[in-house]
Amino acid sequence: MKNILKALTKNIREDNFSEIDSILEEIHTGWKYSQEQVDWYYELLQEATLYAELKENEYKEGYLGIVEG
Repeated sequence: MKNILKALTKNIREDNFSEIDSILEEIHTGWKYSQEQVDWYYELLQEATLYAELKENEYKEGYLGIVEG
């Protein structure tokens, strides 16, 4: 999970929305990650999802604040 979160962080910093969407889809629909893992990172993934959908900097900053936190 850490590697995919690193990729997500990189793409959020670069505003690469197509890749952000792909990564979030892989996390939420793939079989690689357990529900427990997704739940553990819920707040982080929620900020990333909101940023991908709404493209507002407050969600990008919220995500990065959690990561750097």
